[in-house]
Amino acid sequence: MGPVSMETSAQEKARPMRVEIRGFEPKDYPRIVEISNLLYAPHRWTEDEARYEDEHFDKKYFFRRWVAEDPASREVVAAGELNHMPWSYHPQKFWMDLQVHPGWQRRGIGQTMYDKLSAELQSQNAIVIRTSAQESKTDSVRWIQRRGFVEKMRN
Repeated sequence: MGPVSMETSAQEKARPMRVEIRGFEPKDYPRIVEISNLLYAPHRWTEDEARYEDEHFDKKYFFRRWVAEDPASREVVAAGELNHMPWSYHPQKFWMDLQVHPGWQRRGIGQTMYDKLSAELQSQNAIVIRTSAQESKTDSVRWIQRRGFVEKMRN
């Protein structure tokens, strides 16, 4: 019998064992804007726009953001955000945004960030969490549905 080849895909070889979640820092703006623009190309925005939105978000509302880093390269590979919805304010209702760089998806990074966001929501006694996904991104839609989210509206 000849030698047996036990190869894994390049993607599996590149999978990090873990990511490190830390609080967002201003130095992260370029990378989170890059990730957002890769995920939502028709709705591109700039670093200046991101900074402006953050600076002008009413401080009376809850707003926190985290990033996930590859511990080997220190590259930011995902971002997660929670905030009150000023247009529909309730102290225990939150908006959740979670974005993973397309090249880093399917490695458990989204789940790791989701766990961090969920722990924060629990500490805030959240009763409602809203999020969104583009209908055309069926993997994302399924991902959020598996975590208990149900469709309430389309736009």
